[in-house]
Amino acid sequence: MSLLKSHLSQSITWILDDGKEVPAQFSDVGKELKQLTNQAALLDFSHLDQVEISGPERVNFLQGLTTNQIKDVTTSRSIYANMLTPQGRFAWDFTVSDTGETLILTTEPQQGANLVKSLNFYLMRTKAVIKDVSKDFGNIAIVGPEAADMVDKLFPGSATAGTSLGATFKIDEEQLLWRDPRHEDFGWRLQVKSEKYLEIWEKLANIIPPVGQIAWENYRINKGLPRGGKELIPNKTLPLEAGVLEMNGVSFQKGCFVGQETTARTHHRGTLKKRLFQVTLEGDGPVSAETPILTHSEKEAGIITSAICQDGDCHGLALLRLSDVDDNSQLTVDGRKVSVQKPSWASWDLT
Repeated sequence: MSLLKSHLSQSITWILDDGKEVPAQFSDVGKELKQLTNQAALLDFSHLDQVEISGPERVNFLQGLTTNQIKDVTTSRSIYANMLTPQGRFAWDFTVSDTGETLILTTEPQQGANLVKSLNFYLMRTKAVIKDVSKDFGNIAIVGPEAADMVDKLFPGSATAGTSLGATFKIDEEQLLWRDPRHEDFGWRLQVKSEKYLEIWEKLANIIPPVGQIAWENYRINKGLPRGGKELIPNKTLPLEAGVLEMNGVSFQKGCFVGQETTARTHHRGTLKKRLFQVTLEGDGPVSAETPILTHSEKEAGIITSAICQDGDCHGLALLRLSDVDDNSQLTVDGRKVSVQKPSWASWDLT
């Protein structure tokens, strides 16, 4: 549950994000989306889960389990990484930050306890301690094309020095700031100790207009930004299908990790059959995640992973078979025509 739940006005509407309550909107959704898209906005991400790894062998332990170079993580640099199944399918994703004494893994809502369990499975005699610290911290996001300017105003020198993705700054004992390592459109994150969250939120909200989950999902889908548990489906999605490489989440120079063989083979041989696309659906009726997208011959071309439908507009993200998109097939969802667009960040070709 959001750390703001008991403090915001009763006029604020709430919705569930992966089972946890978050502010749906603070004002008009259209105005909030414009704020996000054109300026800078504040988002309450205090419902995200966080896992702490301490101990002298914490870096080497996590290095062998993830898709990215944990040894590159420092107190001034955070990274994005996935954990995979032995078959190379997605299991978990998180941002890894270094406090100087511990590694903090920021992950999706409701994932902390299960992530701890999964990590402990590999722990054995490693000198590391893993625990769920989701209740101890909350995250605030500052997102939009003017986010860097706002961050620099609030924390002088941070945005100027933090031009690279993943740049990290310890503001004080209660706050850790980093530029999201995935993509510039994800903006900045401020990790705050729970007891200070409301105070810092109110201070920032007086400077940066807050926006809710509905505007954020619209923005994320409009930018084609993948999310763990949505575009990255546990035990199903190959990480490269959903853009994890373009989101700076994979290193092919780091050595072995769980699921590496499949990941390296599909990358170097170019054998991926599916990719993440942005889609627009005819009509504005709701569509559920994992709804099949069909070709004109009723063959499944892929599935919807996320969708927002309102005010006569319905757009989303989908994992689609490249051959069906390349053939310019007439795609439909529940009888509704679907148009397809490659995300602007995509580095791959349709062929």
